[in-house]
Amino acid sequence: GNGDPTDDTSPTTITLSEAPEVGLAKAVTAGPVNNQDGSYGLTYTLIVGNSGDVALSDVSVDEPLATTFAGATFTIDALTSADLTVNAGGFDGDADTELLVPGQSLTIGASATITLELTVTPGANLGPYNNVATATGESPAGAAPSDQSTDGAVADANGNGNPGDDSVPTPVTFSETPQIGLAKAV
Repeated sequence: GNGDPTDDTSPTTITLSEAPEVGLAKAVTAGPVNNQDGSYGLTYTLIVGNSGDVALSDVSVDEPLATTFAGATFTIDALTSADLTVNAGGFDGDADTELLVPGQSLTIGASATITLELTVTPGANLGPYNNVATATGESPAGAAPSDQSTDGAVADANGNGNPGDDSVPTPVTFSETPQIGLAKAV
């Protein structure tokens, strides 16, 4: 108020906020198919999406199959994605549970599909085997949103804008149709 506007300088502070979100849905989309040798083929389809308001870098999907199929044996038949680069050479579901190679990203509103084909030999325990995968990412400000998968094709199953409160394991149960026949003649 002294009449000299040149001696009144102070910066205007603006604080920008972000609301990063990652979501993960997972479903059994093929099988289980009985291979008639004690093993079964099945396909999991995972959909990872960015439902936040900033791009995500370092997107990761952790799939601990050895935990899911404890007591059973499994082999990875195929790991593919048209949208992201998968860890096809390293992922084994046990020592290496990462489905993606480092450096993957998702823009705002983007989603990506990952397909995982397995052969499982359940032995005496036919299930259910409940599977949960975990997606993570990194925001520009360094926040690390994560989400445990929910069964189905939609990460935010209840539609409230928060995929983090939807986490239902994806079950798989194997079925048998044992038969025995006997013939005897003199």
